Amino acid sequence: MIYVIARAEVAPDKFQDYMEELRKIVPDVRAEEGCIGYEPCTDVSGDGDERFVTIIEMWESEAHWHRHMTTPHMAAFKAAAGAWRVGNTVYAVRPS
Repeated sequence: MIYVIARAEVAPDKFQDYMEELRKIVPDVRAEEGCIGYEPCTDVSGDGDERFVTIIEMWESEAHWHRHMTTPHMAAFKAAAGAWRVGNTVYAVRPS
């Protein structure tokens, strides 16, 4: 099993649009073979500055995660929302 923590910084004026596009693909991602969990999260800062979304993912294997990144719904999401992302950090880790 692997965990993936993907944190995107989104242009402030596009955050709601980004989240709308992201929510569209969540059911498809969760239905993918090898997906154990996929949870988009927003910061709990309470300051109203919505710029970051963090996705906590759990996959049966690294191969499943790599296949996920090449699915049609991920390609559609990147095409629709990719330009709104101004920064991105991804960590893939496994339990020790």
